Amino acid sequence: MWAYNVPMTAPIIWLLVIELIGFIFLPILFKIFAASEDKGYCFSKPLGLATIGLATWMANLFIPFGTLIIWIYLILTLLTVGCGYIIFYYRDEILSYIQTRWKYLFACESVFLATYFIFLFVRYLHPAISHTEQPMDFAFLNAMLISDTGGPIDPWMKDANISYYYFGYWIFGNIGKLTAIRPEIAYNLSMATVPSLVAISVFGLSSTLLKKNTETLNTVFVWHYFSNLRNLTCKFARLYGTAPTKHDWVFVILESSVY
Repeated sequence: MWAYNVPMTAPIIWLLVIELIGFIFLPILFKIFAASEDKGYCFSKPLGLATIGLATWMANLFIPFGTLIIWIYLILTLLTVGCGYIIFYYRDEILSYIQTRWKYLFACESVFLATYFIFLFVRYLHPAISHTEQPMDFAFLNAMLISDTGGPIDPWMKDANISYYYFGYWIFGNIGKLTAIRPEIAYNLSMATVPSLVAISVFGLSSTLLKKNTETLNTVFVWHYFSNLRNLTCKFARLYGTAPTKHDWVFVILESSVY
């Protein structure tokens, strides 16, 4: 059970790797997102992870030499060198932005960290990988972690590769490779990371569109806790001793707002 047998350093190491990837990728986005409020800061982590995932996938699949972990380190090194050059070239502009907008950047990072630790606590309380599609998800993540060349191995078909969409598993498999964290722990950390990445992205997008901090935070809160109202209506219904049906007009309206 993850809740009772986990090195306390694992969530921190996982978090530091994500932060490092976001920091490496940020200079690339600084000019691309020049018109946005955050200059790409809120999108640096998800886009950095996705870019590294795509690059390692293509290299691992189409270049017939080198293992996956070597490609991960090589791509990270190339990105670090390129971003270092961008930081040096635009150092005055980047430094000026940080000095004038550090409070906003602190708010962005606080949203990410708060969401990460909230959902990390949820997974700490409920670490089992045992219902709906979770066993399949876990099998796919394990396939990413044990694959070195030629694509991930199919968990059910011997000597075959997965012929199913698996890019999300590949991204978190890369982090698992970098951190050498056990698969069951990496799975639960991934479950805490996804809402964190979405939360900071929603915060960055809404702050650019709305220009008001209170409305921006409300947007993040609504996305997290009211984006799926079906479970909420079911809980309320159980309190009153009746289960909602498709004929319950309140339930139908709430459900239609989600799907």
